[in-house]
Amino acid sequence: MKKNSITWFPATGAWMSAILLTLLMGVVTLIIKQTSIPLSRFIGEHLSTKMSWCLSVLSLLAPILIIAFIHHWLHLLLDRFFPDTQSATTEESDSFFPGLMSWWEGLFAWLAIAVSTILAIAIIIAICPYDSSENSVIKYLLMLSAWDDPKHLFSAPVIGRTIIAAYLYHFEYLVRCRVQAEVTSSRW
Repeated sequence: MKKNSITWFPATGAWMSAILLTLLMGVVTLIIKQTSIPLSRFIGEHLSTKMSWCLSVLSLLAPILIIAFIHHWLHLLLDRFFPDTQSATTEESDSFFPGLMSWWEGLFAWLAIAVSTILAIAIIIAICPYDSSENSVIKYLLMLSAWDDPKHLFSAPVIGRTIIAAYLYHFEYLVRCRVQAEVTSSRW
């Protein structure tokens, strides 16, 4: 990180990560919507209530797993075809399973999804006039769950979540730079 760089505005990598996260969540949400009805029928018929709840909780953690594997495989692909672009922080691995940094990326992406969605809900509730009718609440929830529909890609909630996620990724970048600078200075 340069000393004269603007630290309050997200860097290009943060924007790229936030936009890719938004697009990936759109794909994951579309897959979940397509498979949820047959899957819920199967679970309702063949599994106990306790097991259904356990699977529901585990499904909330599924983005960590998905993003960790995608991050790992994407870096394997990039390292194979563009070896000069490998960063010093990524571990060299030809393994099928992700390493520590890929798991960190999955966990941080899950955190970015959760925090950006919660903040987007808070901002929309603060800005939009609140109507106590049931239709208003449903309208807000539909606006916030618009991950998978391309017509909602440029809606205010999706853009807001993407901006918040970019700032979270930029914060992570600044922390990494600070830790790396302190490790480097402590060696000398």
